[in-house]
Amino acid sequence: MEKGEKVNGESKFPSNALEGWQAKPDGVVEEGKATLQPLESPFCDPLENMKIRKNRASNLFGVVRNNNTTNHQGFDYYAVPGTKIRAVADGVIKKIVNPANGDYGIQLTLKIDNTNYYAFYAHLLKVYDHIKLNTKVKKGDFLGETGNSGNAITCTGGDQHLHFECRTEIAPGLGLGGRVEPNLIVQTKFYTQNANKIQTNTGVIKVGADGKETVMKIE
Repeated sequence: MEKGEKVNGESKFPSNALEGWQAKPDGVVEEGKATLQPLESPFCDPLENMKIRKNRASNLFGVVRNNNTTNHQGFDYYAVPGTKIRAVADGVIKKIVNPANGDYGIQLTLKIDNTNYYAFYAHLLKVYDHIKLNTKVKKGDFLGETGNSGNAITCTGGDQHLHFECRTEIAPGLGLGGRVEPNLIVQTKFYTQNANKIQTNTGVIKVGADGKETVMKIE
């Protein structure tokens, strides 16, 4: 049975059966059939190569630090200083902290179009000169480079990282309030291998844009 094929004049698929699909611009609809392709995601990844810092679930979002007693407000993606960061979606730059200030060091906040979400990038080395407050950017645009500013100054080797958050307000306080799972606004997603264990000693599962799952070994 093909999508769109009808039996006795009625489709065997529900009205939302084609949800998440679209006809190609040159697709030809013939005898109830169409050439289909997945809709392009409105999001991309903030880094070209996506990996959680040391593949440890304690570098994910939530109450994952210090024997599962302390909050971590975002994801730590492994990145050597100087790695280019990208806009994860179309949006507008709403906040830049440069020079470095506080635990997050050099920071950048992107308001994502048509959502209530803000993408937050921290511990940066630099924000590019052409990126200013209220600059409109497109998905995939380069915004700056990762670093070790703020409280990441002592991070070396596999601990070097981009701290990345998905926020629901531009400047939330301490804790998890005003923040949600970063997986909501990226293509490559990461999950703990076991939420019931101490997250420092637990690895992550990587899910690529193609849906392929990879169990990552902690370092």
